[in-house]
Amino acid sequence: RALQELHDLVDGRSALAQQCHRDWEALEAVIRGRSPKAEALQEEIVARDSTLRRALAANDAAQAEHWRTVTDGLEQLHALHLARTELVRGQAIAVLSAKRAKADTELFLNGARRHCEKLHTVGKKCQASMEVCAVLRQAVLVGRGAAHEW
Repeated sequence: RALQELHDLVDGRSALAQQCHRDWEALEAVIRGRSPKAEALQEEIVARDSTLRRALAANDAAQAEHWRTVTDGLEQLHALHLARTELVRGQAIAVLSAKRAKADTELFLNGARRHCEKLHTVGKKCQASMEVCAVLRQAVLVGRGAAHEW
């Protein structure tokens, strides 16, 4: 009986080994049958990957060019802003200089006007003194003439 069980066990294992061998052969046949499909799919994957890589490279190049255009535009805008700032600064300096020159001129003219007024006042006083002196001289001359007559 134990021998019979051992024979049954060996026969079961042998049948199982044969079944595994048949399954393996069937699997190999399926793999061989699918291999052309798998190779075609692999080729398609490689082609799509290559196309995608080229598209990404082109996109990167276009994006880099756009960024260069944007940065160049920003640099030009910055340069224009600096030029305008310098222009406004120059104009402000010119306006302030003109205002200062005007104020200096007005100050000079006011000083000159006051000086002229003082000179005019002194001139009037000199004129009055001269007239007084002329009257005194006349009086002295008249007095001297009268003294000679005495």
